[in-house]
Amino acid sequence: MHRYLFIITILVCTSLQASVVNQLQQHSAKIASVSGTFEQTRKIAVLPLPLTSNGHFSYHRDQGLIWETLHPVKNTLKLPGESSTCRGSVQKNCFSQSR
Repeated sequence: MHRYLFIITILVCTSLQASVVNQLQQHSAKIASVSGTFEQTRKIAVLPLPLTSNGHFSYHRDQGLIWETLHPVKNTLKLPGESSTCRGSVQKNCFSQSR
């Protein structure tokens, strides 16, 4: 009995998930632009404290995504459709080749 409930639960969740993904795709197709600020914290094993970075991002349907880190190291990542570029002092950690 428990197996059947488990299988039914998985099937219902999968169906709901597909519906939600479909709705998100429909809504996101209408978005022309969005921008904001961000703060992200990473825990790196060799550092005693977490590394916190912040900056801003902008997305325009025609121009792509620009992700600019302002602190602790200034860095800009541009993802304009099928290619990407990276400018800043940490270029070796960014990808800058066409896809």
